[in-house]
Amino acid sequence: TDQPTDQPTDQPTDQPTNKPTPQLLGAVATKSEFGFKEEIEISYNVENARAGDWIGLYDENFSLEIGERAGDALFWVWSCGNTDSAPNCGTRSAGTVTLNGDRHDWEMKWPPLPGNYKAVILRDSSRSSWEIVDVSPVFKVASPTEIDAESLSLVRRDLETLITNNITLGAKFLRLGFHDCTGGCDGCVDLDEIKNRGLESPIAALTPLVDKYNALLSRADIWAMATLVGADVQQPSGFRVDFRFDSWGRRNCEDIYKDVGCFNADGEEVGCSEDRGPAHFIPGIDIHTHDLFEFFSDEFQFSQREGVAIMGAHTVGQLARENSGVGGPHGWLLENRRLDNEYYIELVGGTSVNSPLNDLINDAPNWVRHFESNSDLPDFDDHHIWLGTPEGNDGRLIIMLNVDIAIVRDLNDSNMEPGGEVTCAFVERDFIDDPVCPHVPGALEHAARYRFNNREWLLDFDATLRKMVRNGYDMTSNSCKVGNGVCQLRWNR
Repeated sequence: TDQPTDQPTDQPTDQPTNKPTPQLLGAVATKSEFGFKEEIEISYNVENARAGDWIGLYDENFSLEIGERAGDALFWVWSCGNTDSAPNCGTRSAGTVTLNGDRHDWEMKWPPLPGNYKAVILRDSSRSSWEIVDVSPVFKVASPTEIDAESLSLVRRDLETLITNNITLGAKFLRLGFHDCTGGCDGCVDLDEIKNRGLESPIAALTPLVDKYNALLSRADIWAMATLVGADVQQPSGFRVDFRFDSWGRRNCEDIYKDVGCFNADGEEVGCSEDRGPAHFIPGIDIHTHDLFEFFSDEFQFSQREGVAIMGAHTVGQLARENSGVGGPHGWLLENRRLDNEYYIELVGGTSVNSPLNDLINDAPNWVRHFESNSDLPDFDDHHIWLGTPEGNDGRLIIMLNVDIAIVRDLNDSNMEPGGEVTCAFVERDFIDDPVCPHVPGALEHAARYRFNNREWLLDFDATLRKMVRNGYDMTSNSCKVGNGVCQLRWNR
């Protein structure tokens, strides 16, 4: 054509807004994706607005077909932007409200976990049923790239509640942590392995939390945290340690071994899952002293002192014959729900840490050797254990295993038969003909320090337990930030 084309205008076109315009009528999030712990803004526009209109946040799969369920919102706010007990801000037909950590009414727990959500406009027509005005398009809360102490507190709070409601889980989580972290913490144990019997209970208890927080932490991370919280909640009043969960980034076995598979103790591939992990050596109850401390050193890089400290986990819990072949209804101690140094009081004598060596050995409580038949349990051999009757406890029996005695008495080929029968006595008594088992140099002195100082043991146990739940990992470079105190881990095996 001979006519010139239109010249470009000097005026720029409208730039896109960072916040989408709300639907003509209804609700819409101002972004399709929010960062973890970022404030969530919801814009709305409604007809015939009322003072009782409010906006709730729900998981994308939450069913709102029954109006009464609308009261189960994760977070909520009146359309005027506050959470006062009554909507005294008048009627608002349009606007933008913000959901954040400033509001904690109605048991709201900020922040929402990573996942997909929807916002719903509701009308406060009655307290028993709410009218649903509109449901927004689904939007996302992203997973964090780093984990901080505040985020971990969400998981820890649920773990504390879980154990408080069933105190037996505390000791079971401690046992699960040891079995899982032997070979490297990977969130998997082979429940077909006889030494892992009984662990199905703590695994099942933790599964709902594993599912709930899987966008924040791995299963291995949550099992490790449960180990520490299990110890923490069983401390008595008085001096306490934090048992702080200070590292994350553990990997589950199905991720670690995805290219090679998981194999049981017989070399058979069993698949990789929470209950079919790779086989790892777990010491038996009749292990020699030297072999016990060598295992601790090789597997966890524990010093002798740390090995003595970690054995104090037997302060809590009890034994079930169907799981171990050893019956111990009272456990190692009568107060088997209290995490303190009582374990060492039952193993060491004397009146102070500076008592003569003979007093540390022979003034200890007398442990009597006992044969326990397992003829009715075909999966277990017979066992030789030790029985004790603490003073002032009406003759109720407590037990020690050879592995417990081995931290203060040197059990070896010369004084322990292959079946676990020990041929020496724990202490010297006039009515005992057998010689006293030799003491373990160094280890007995560590146990004596713990016997007379609960504070020292708790501090050492805390540090050793946290070291145990990092087994198989190194700290990544620059992962521990000032003020954060939570370190990212990297698998090293």
